[in-house]
Amino acid sequence: MTGPVLRTDRARIAELRSALVGGCLEDVAYGQSAFAGYADPQDGDIHQVDFELFMRFGNGVIAVTWDRDDRVEGLSVSTAEPYYEGDDTVLVPAMSTAWAAAIGRVVEAVDFGWQVSETGVPESLWGIRLGFSEGRRVVIALGEIGSDGAVWYHPDSLVVLFDERDLARCRTLGGTAAVSGPIIFETATSAVAG
Repeated sequence: MTGPVLRTDRARIAELRSALVGGCLEDVAYGQSAFAGYADPQDGDIHQVDFELFMRFGNGVIAVTWDRDDRVEGLSVSTAEPYYEGDDTVLVPAMSTAWAAAIGRVVEAVDFGWQVSETGVPESLWGIRLGFSEGRRVVIALGEIGSDGAVWYHPDSLVVLFDERDLARCRTLGGTAAVSGPIIFETATSAVAG
């Protein structure tokens, strides 16, 4: 199934949790534009990804990308193997010290952040928080890095956050104002309760 993950699609959400929880992260790569300035490996607590993020586990690859279905903007998740050909896209290994702290660790929890991208459309997946063994967390979300170094909401690129305090500096599209209200991730427990 393609398109952004919707909050109402409980089967797809359960399938995603099942694919991730208990898996040991072996490798990560980013699908990047060859011309946007992110074709080299990134370091630091925030990374920007143009197209897709690929996470390899022992039982396969999980690909996370931005997607749009008419007015619904969100994350789409699949089991696509990383493959790019052509001059405009490159596959970049994520060899940062931040990812190195998660490689070889088991995913113990997957939490979801939801948004309404436009009035009158269903809630779609805005962010995924992976909780690894030994307390390490990584957030993958729609966004880009602004000129001020803060994360801005952007529907057609991804950011990877290794320090959740960076979410507090997240800006709306255009970077003019902080995102209003707390960014809440729905845990497996709250999803069952809700």
